[in-house]
Amino acid sequence: MDVLLENIANQIPALIKGQKLKLCPFEQQVVWNYAKALQRATAGQQDFAAKIENQLRTNTMSFGAEMAFCRMANIFPRFELYPGQWDCVAPDGRLIDVKHAEEHHKNLICRVGSNSAAELFVLMTGEFPEFTYRGMATRAELHEEIMEGNYGKPAYFRHQDKLHDNLLG
Repeated sequence: MDVLLENIANQIPALIKGQKLKLCPFEQQVVWNYAKALQRATAGQQDFAAKIENQLRTNTMSFGAEMAFCRMANIFPRFELYPGQWDCVAPDGRLIDVKHAEEHHKNLICRVGSNSAAELFVLMTGEFPEFTYRGMATRAELHEEIMEGNYGKPAYFRHQDKLHDNLLG
């Protein structure tokens, strides 16, 4: 088993901040179908995400960013209809939470009190189907700074220039 994990770890491509990826038509269809299924599965829930006007668009952008990162890192996304704790798993077993922002200058943000079980946090920017990898941080690094986030709720945040190229493997 250790040999298998070592072989998988050696296959991870180098992640470089600023790396861009456009999802292929098949991946775009997978993302679109997942976003629609997620919208149906979570309809009527009264939580933070329900305040967002266009939930289908938000789901498409978020899962598109997850799919793009996973393709870059040569790992699989988590295909569950009740997201929240993590999005994918690194070859060494650490859980990853992929965050998305449309604007390329935005920083890595995770609201305080979220139930994320992730140990690594990734920032992807862009609009579906084209995304840019901005870097990653550990949970400890992300929790170093708090700011006022969306809807006046506190959020952890880390500047893009403090993100690492790659913490996988």
